[in-house]
Amino acid sequence: MPLPSVIVNSAGLVVAGNRKWFELLRSPQEGVTRGSVAEHADAAYQAAFGPLLGELVAAGAVHQHLVEIQRPDGASLSLLAEGELLAGPERGGVRATLVFFDVTARIESERALRESERWFRLLAEHVPEAIFVHDLEGKILEANPQACTILGYSREELLTRRIADIETDYDEQTMREMWREVFESGPRTLSGTHRRKDGTHLPVEIRLAAFRLEKHDSILAVTRDVSDRKRAEDSLVATSDVLQALIQASPLAVLALDRQARVTLWNPAAERIFGWSESEVLGNLVPIVQPGKEAEFQRLLDRVLAGEHLTGITLQRVRKDGRPIEISLSTAPLRDAGNAVTGTMALIDDITERRKAEAALRESEARYRTLFDDSPIALWEEDFSEVRTYLDRLRLSGIHDVRSYLERHPEVVTHALTLVKVLDLNRRALEFYPTHLKESLLGSLDRILGPASLDIFREQLVALAEGERTMEREFLSTGPNGAARLLHMHLTVAAGSDASLQRVLVSYIDTTERHHAETAIRDQTALSEALRDAAAVLTSTLNRDEVMERVLGEIGRVVPHDAADIMLIEGGQAQVVRMRGFRESVLTDLSGTRRLKISEAPHLRHQVQTGLPISIPDVHAYPGWPQSPETEWIRAYAGAPILVKGEVIGFINVASANPNSFTQTHADRLQVFASQTSVALENARLFEESRKRAEELAALAEVSSALRTAPARAEMVPIILDKLTSLLQARGVALAMRDRNSGETVVELARGLWSPISSTRLRPGEGIIGRVIQMGQPMITNDMGTLAGYSWPPGLGATPRALAAIPLVAQGSTIGALWAGNDDGFSESQVRILIAVGDIAANAIHRATLHEQTEQRLQRLMALHSIEMAISASTDLRVSLDILLNQVTTILGVSAADVLLLDSHSQSLHYAAGNGFRAGNLTKTRVRLGEGLAGRAVIDRTLVHVADLNAKDSPSDGLRRFTRAALIVGEGFQSYFAVPLVSKGQALGVLEIFHRAALDPDPEWLEFLQTLAGQAALALDNAALFEKLQRTNVDLVLAYDATLEGWSKALDLRDRETEGHTQRVTELAMRLSRAMGVSERQLEQIRRGALIHDIGKMGIPDSILLKPGPLAEDEWAIMRRHPTLAYDFLSSIAFLRQALDIPYGHHERWDGSGYPRMLKGDQIPLAARIFAVVDVYDALCSDRPYRPAWPEAKAREYIREQSAKYFDPKVVDAFLGLKL
Repeated sequence: MPLPSVIVNSAGLVVAGNRKWFELLRSPQEGVTRGSVAEHADAAYQAAFGPLLGELVAAGAVHQHLVEIQRPDGASLSLLAEGELLAGPERGGVRATLVFFDVTARIESERALRESERWFRLLAEHVPEAIFVHDLEGKILEANPQACTILGYSREELLTRRIADIETDYDEQTMREMWREVFESGPRTLSGTHRRKDGTHLPVEIRLAAFRLEKHDSILAVTRDVSDRKRAEDSLVATSDVLQALIQASPLAVLALDRQARVTLWNPAAERIFGWSESEVLGNLVPIVQPGKEAEFQRLLDRVLAGEHLTGITLQRVRKDGRPIEISLSTAPLRDAGNAVTGTMALIDDITERRKAEAALRESEARYRTLFDDSPIALWEEDFSEVRTYLDRLRLSGIHDVRSYLERHPEVVTHALTLVKVLDLNRRALEFYPTHLKESLLGSLDRILGPASLDIFREQLVALAEGERTMEREFLSTGPNGAARLLHMHLTVAAGSDASLQRVLVSYIDTTERHHAETAIRDQTALSEALRDAAAVLTSTLNRDEVMERVLGEIGRVVPHDAADIMLIEGGQAQVVRMRGFRESVLTDLSGTRRLKISEAPHLRHQVQTGLPISIPDVHAYPGWPQSPETEWIRAYAGAPILVKGEVIGFINVASANPNSFTQTHADRLQVFASQTSVALENARLFEESRKRAEELAALAEVSSALRTAPARAEMVPIILDKLTSLLQARGVALAMRDRNSGETVVELARGLWSPISSTRLRPGEGIIGRVIQMGQPMITNDMGTLAGYSWPPGLGATPRALAAIPLVAQGSTIGALWAGNDDGFSESQVRILIAVGDIAANAIHRATLHEQTEQRLQRLMALHSIEMAISASTDLRVSLDILLNQVTTILGVSAADVLLLDSHSQSLHYAAGNGFRAGNLTKTRVRLGEGLAGRAVIDRTLVHVADLNAKDSPSDGLRRFTRAALIVGEGFQSYFAVPLVSKGQALGVLEIFHRAALDPDPEWLEFLQTLAGQAALALDNAALFEKLQRTNVDLVLAYDATLEGWSKALDLRDRETEGHTQRVTELAMRLSRAMGVSERQLEQIRRGALIHDIGKMGIPDSILLKPGPLAEDEWAIMRRHPTLAYDFLSSIAFLRQALDIPYGHHERWDGSGYPRMLKGDQIPLAARIFAVVDVYDALCSDRPYRPAWPEAKAREYIREQSAKYFDPKVVDAFLGLKL
């Protein structure tokens, strides 16, 4: 298609032009031809046209030169000119052709684009949003200033970063997917969080749009900071949550209804008030309207749906249980976004109880009014609000010490009195004033309180100014009749008036009579306390001098005085024996030899004659008052007689330097002290008389106490005799006991002259003591010569002149006698002491004897228990016999004992165990049955007793019958017992007892010996039985172990590839177990478990077990059953139950990937964990058809690699530490 073109000469004149050129200019051809191109060009082109022609001439062509021209119609054109030189100057003139390309539209577009770009950049630089341009890899290509501002980066820093560096809510993969989606589906908006340069986070809203930039796909991201909106949204959510929480926690029922009265909201309070649960009512018609109230309900609903708000309507409604309740209803319409009413919201309060409370309150107020008016206490209700304002003004003016200020300014107190308003007062309060008209007292408080009450009112002001709300004071006031009275005032600020002081309650109680009564009570109490204390003090001592001193110390508490004294009568005269308050010279004189004759002292004579106290207000006015220089200072006197059994024995006197110091009341109080003094003095006298008797009783108590501390009878007897010697000052004392077996009298112990007869034994009834014991009666004489016909024990020697012997009786039986002798005779008191000590001694000795017998029996029972425990706990016969013989010698109190065992083959007894022997000769004992004492005891099966092995008074003496006499030479044995040991009718041996002194045991001792022999026989029998069982058990264990080894060999024979494997892994497992500290008992179970570790393979078919190639998956499933088969085979065998850990668990792996139970870690038994290592190691080091054996180093390295995977790391460490 031809382009606009022209031919011009060197002057720029158009020589020729084509049609396109004229159409472009929209001008006639001739007009344009006559003109020049410059006429149709802009100024810039005109300036450059000459150079253009010069360039054409010089270069021969010109390309892409922009020309702006204006058409005749005024339209502007943008043209690109290209020129070519047609003829040069050498040819007679320059001519050139120019071709124009119309680029007006493009230039206009570019100009518009540049303007748009300028406006866009201006917009981007000033909008509040951050703008990013990035490619599809997330690299930021451009960012506006706001982006730099909100993120804290410079533009240069942002252009080095990626979107993933600033966006935290999405990972890079997710963002790439979103960007591709934007290119495919169009712009999208999302929320995110940008990370600022300082590390803080910024919530944003992001608008993504796709565009192509310089042939590259790019993303425009406009990011808006939504922190404020986020906070607003969070606040809205929080507010919504709070609203919801308030509704749920509201004590008021909150419910919402739609226009059809269906429930859309029902909070817990509604459920509590009405009884229906939320699930029961939601979506249903509101159920709380009683029958007959439907129309009323509908009218209210219509009003609210019409837009009306209702508040505080009281209605009757019904609960689910049918109980009617009274409610207070407030309701308002609910509106949608278009302000249309969609339902109602109601707040309901159950006021049933409140109505009851209000009724009760009204009743209470009426009752309070009655109590207020009829109260016996004067009550006022006053208004202090103006006073409060006045006090506040004082404080604001800088007055902080209100008390001092009011004391300096009484006129302020008077003014404040006028500010208090009396609101009410009761009838009792009216009695305080001459008028009985309440109205005349209401109003200002100054109409009631006069100047005399200003002090107490000032105290009220101070208390209120200092913030006190209660106050109590007592003060003196004058009543209507002018009499003084004591009032107790109580002020309280009523509840709710703390700040305003509008209601202050004031009460007054007339406490005058109570005060007088309390004063009298205090005086009487003081007197009573003084008298009580005095009584306590006087009764705390029985010393006469201390009694009188303490009386003088206490009397001043009830009778104040300057001086006091106590006088005692002797021979018609009164002598001062104690005094206080007098001068030292007077004390010396009056407490010396000076005495007053009662007949010459009228004040004393009066007390003797009448027995009554006397008070003399002024002794100078008292006729006959004895005067002396030492007592001339005395002006007042009071005295009281001290009477004992109606007789005056003395006086208590007090004196004062001031006349009229004493009244008759003081004298009466003195009389009380005098009475107490008389009792105390009489007690002191009686105490002195009974002191000796008390000392005797104390001695008896000492004897009793000493006996209580003595644990045994042997310790009691010396205490008894020593105490008697001291108490009776006896020359000899003794105590004898009756032998309960033989009836003989045994002198336990004697002291003094009778010491030689200690331990003497007398025939029953022999001598004086035997007679006393036999008759059970005391024998007391102060002249031994009168006791003809009574014998004394031999060796007694000289005897005292007087004798006192008493029987010792305990629980009605005479158990012994106690006697003493001296040369001075025994008084009645001494006889009483002897009898009392005898009673104490008899009971103490009897108790001690019983205690010793009980202890002995208890020890024997404990010994039997120890022997039984030894027999049951020990399988070693030697240990059992050692314990038995130790108990025999200890409990029976013998010197030595041994056990001889019967050998059934040789029919002889041989030594088994012994205790207490000085030498070991008896260990050589071998006695044939029937020979000697021991052989005879077994043959006859009876106890043999030799009282004295050393007796030589007959051919059959002890040692001769004891065939082993040579073996006990040097032992010094005297007594001997032999008891056969028989169990289940079979003789097992003999128990021999040796004692190095005479032994005459009682039947109980012999019975216990037989019991011990039975225990010894039981021990022998148990030992024999245990030995038999042990042999049987050993045989059984050996049989089991042989069976296990046979099973393991059978398994090796079945699978030739693993032949010898069982023996090797068993030995290696034992070594590893010992290295890990496994006990010997557990080692045995590990050995057995190792021997049969693959016993379950007996249940695996040969086709699988012996298959030369790899197993299929189903074949492996069968092979993996062999641990379970092992458990099924062996779990019923109790002997092997503890050895099952290895067969059942040696294929489990530490990481839980093993079989059959997939146990993990410590869940796998230790034995199985140990064996798993050695089993794998041996397998690796053994040849297999499919591989040769591994070198030891390689196998150990494999074990190390599988630590914490297949194997327990601790077991691996122990294994690698073994030297294989």
